[in-house]
Amino acid sequence: MSGDDRVIELCWSPEVAQVRRWRLRLPEAGGWTIAQAWAALPEAERPAGVQPGVSPVGVWGRQHGWETVLRAGDRVEFYGPLRVDPKVARRERYFTQQQSGRVRTRSRSVVMPDSDEA
Repeated sequence: MSGDDRVIELCWSPEVAQVRRWRLRLPEAGGWTIAQAWAALPEAERPAGVQPGVSPVGVWGRQHGWETVLRAGDRVEFYGPLRVDPKVARRERYFTQQQSGRVRTRSRSVVMPDSDEA
């Protein structure tokens, strides 16, 4: 981080390929929980759709609870609802690629032994 060893980062992705970040300093005495870090954000800047204690959150890509105590250097991630079902998106992407001829099928060459050599 920027030389301050008591900074945490809060992250939220409102859109695809878009990330909003906030940096907060931990208090002198002890650490904050994720819920306390959320409460420290200005209300107007809080990610829409995130409900404290209900919505999933994580630290460095691993899901944690809202009562997890943060350490200096942690990156808190607020996870929103999925906009598209991944299975449906994968299926649609496959059909689009198939129609444009970009889908390659897996094929294996099988070498059959000559029956005369046995």
